[in-house]
Amino acid sequence: MCGIVGIISDKASSLIESSVRIIAHRGPDDSGIYSFENVALGHRRLSIMDLSSLGHQPMVSRDGRYIMVYNGEIYNHVDLRNEILPGFDFESTSDTETILYAYIKIGKALFPKLNGIFALAIFDNQTKEIVLVRDQFGVKPPYWYQKDKNLFFASELKSLSNLGIDKKLDVQALSHYLYFLYGPGEQTPFSFVKKLKPGHILSFKTSDSAAYTYEQYYDITFDGKYTNDSEEEIAEQLDVHLTKAVDRQLLSDVPVGFFLSGGLDSSAMVALAKKLHPDKKLNTYTIDTGGGFDGFEDDLKYAKLSPNILNVELDILKTEIDVVKDFDKMIWHLDEPQADAAP
Repeated sequence: MCGIVGIISDKASSLIESSVRIIAHRGPDDSGIYSFENVALGHRRLSIMDLSSLGHQPMVSRDGRYIMVYNGEIYNHVDLRNEILPGFDFESTSDTETILYAYIKIGKALFPKLNGIFALAIFDNQTKEIVLVRDQFGVKPPYWYQKDKNLFFASELKSLSNLGIDKKLDVQALSHYLYFLYGPGEQTPFSFVKKLKPGHILSFKTSDSAAYTYEQYYDITFDGKYTNDSEEEIAEQLDVHLTKAVDRQLLSDVPVGFFLSGGLDSSAMVALAKKLHPDKKLNTYTIDTGGGFDGFEDDLKYAKLSPNILNVELDILKTEIDVVKDFDKMIWHLDEPQADAAP
């Protein structure tokens, strides 16, 4: 997890530092700020690929024209280097550099090619244009605010709270929280703060932030046709795709661990990782809630079977949370109302 902040305002350079500091918990390894005229970009880094300073953000292109801040991970970035920029002399092994120079080469056509989870912004200080992009399935939601001559965006709502934003409540959004138990679409509790929708690009000129464009670059389409494959063939295809996905997501320059609840999903991921790397030590972690919660069965007994069945290391973490005592801290970290009681 990393964190990004962007400010387009006459006061950008004086506001950016405090907004970046608010999300320091998202990136303990590094931080950076870039300012240019009425634009300021900030970043907090949690290093995953290329732990060196060559992965520092905001990342600036060699000619100084393009500046990028990015939160996420691109699992096929090595493939994209070979496809889009064969022979290019990269300075690092970071996926950030891959995205930056691939965007310089092919522009917005890059985004549908990205296999990963991400929220990113790229600023062209010649054309004075910024593109803000969210991944295809919406894992990383950037929040953005536009009113008057100001446009702000950030990984978390709280990074916008100290910028003097209009905090008028969105009554319809609040009713959706009560009805659906989450905020669907782009709505947030504040009328003027939106979440960038999955698979979308927000583009705007820094000289006129009110004149932005909103475009969709990815959608899951269904043509009405169903497969005639047998159940066995479908299961085999699922195994192939899941194995490929797990293999890609093991790409890291730091140790990789698994949250193992004991349920089907996490157990399958760990089993596939072990099949791919039978001789590699895999660390897994689970939570002991002290006997389940809110009517749900306690899965701890299933997680405890994993060391013998999957041959992995399992660390059991005891939860000792005092909800009343820690309530304010929990709300601060959640940003939006949260109805899912799963630990």
